[in-house]
Amino acid sequence: MRSNNTFGIQFVIRMRKQQKSDLAEVYVRITVNKCRCEIALKKKVDPNSWDEGKGQARAKSDELKKLNNHLELVRSQIAECYHELDRQKKAVTAEGLKFST
Repeated sequence: MRSNNTFGIQFVIRMRKQQKSDLAEVYVRITVNKCRCEIALKKKVDPNSWDEGKGQARAKSDELKKLNNHLELVRSQIAECYHELDRQKKAVTAEGLKFST
């Protein structure tokens, strides 16, 4: 049986205007049926080390490799929650996934 939901996970960075450091905050964006929500991951990265196309850091150091590993862990947790809700035939929403993780 096919699900009628569209589902996506993206990682994005944001610079705060009042921020004193040059680091950007990392967010995960969950999209379900064109409805989006974002979760702050409480991780920071230099914007010059971020690959927008891949949605991850350019892993040139051990610290950036750890960040990418953390991002993949978050991606798998969100996907697992999505598939579990879908299997149980419960309503799947971006906000619902946000609070399930």
